[in-house]
Amino acid sequence: FLGSPPLSSDSAFTCHLVVDPLSRHLVINGYPGKLQCFSVSSKALVSSHEVVHFTRVSRSDTGTRVFVPSVSHVAHSQAQITSRTSSSTGRFRATVDIKCGEEMPPITSLKFWATSAAGRNVAGGEWRLKAQVDQPHLGAHVTCIAWNPMVSPEAAPVLATGGSDGSVRVWRNGNCDGRSWACAYSITYRNTDVGALSFCSDGSIMAIAHRNVISLWDFHHTALKGTVVLPSNSNVTHVSFVEPRKAPTMGG
Repeated sequence: FLGSPPLSSDSAFTCHLVVDPLSRHLVINGYPGKLQCFSVSSKALVSSHEVVHFTRVSRSDTGTRVFVPSVSHVAHSQAQITSRTSSSTGRFRATVDIKCGEEMPPITSLKFWATSAAGRNVAGGEWRLKAQVDQPHLGAHVTCIAWNPMVSPEAAPVLATGGSDGSVRVWRNGNCDGRSWACAYSITYRNTDVGALSFCSDGSIMAIAHRNVISLWDFHHTALKGTVVLPSNSNVTHVSFVEPRKAPTMGG
């Protein structure tokens, strides 16, 4: 708008292409602090999700910049989750947003959202905030997030987050209702930045990228199974599993 203070955001949507695994909607950044779900088949906007509140009206005569929040990561649990206390089913969305200002350091927030199975594709406020963890990596940047794909009604959902502090933190929900999340444990490998992480389809193996090295972990026993070293010094930015048959192979 004419005469409005300049906007500033110190982070970008680093997830690149994100697709909701159940609805198959494309999830992208919208207005500051919001996510938009876009239907590729109908070529239409399906819904908008406000991740962090942002006041868009401010005085323009102060000469100061307006710092806008940004959503840097989003991930969806792939499995339906059944509550232990009711017969309802649903699933989770995890987001990472960053807020900053001229006189305040960047604040990173990891948020856990839940929705019912019946309302997952309905436009509007179907995603409800269940829990929020500020500074999940103790001030370091969150570089990647991923859900463990294998979740049963008897098991609590699991989210892994990687950070610039060189650690991968594993977050568990105690009772499947999404209200209580805690860091169960953390993994470090040579204290190098975590650039990407991924799970195989059964959730038993987790791959973590540390610059030009990929470490493979037995997720259930938290044991290092092996490493893959790239011949170049280029940083690995993406890692994923390709599983045509039973034995998983990795590419990234």
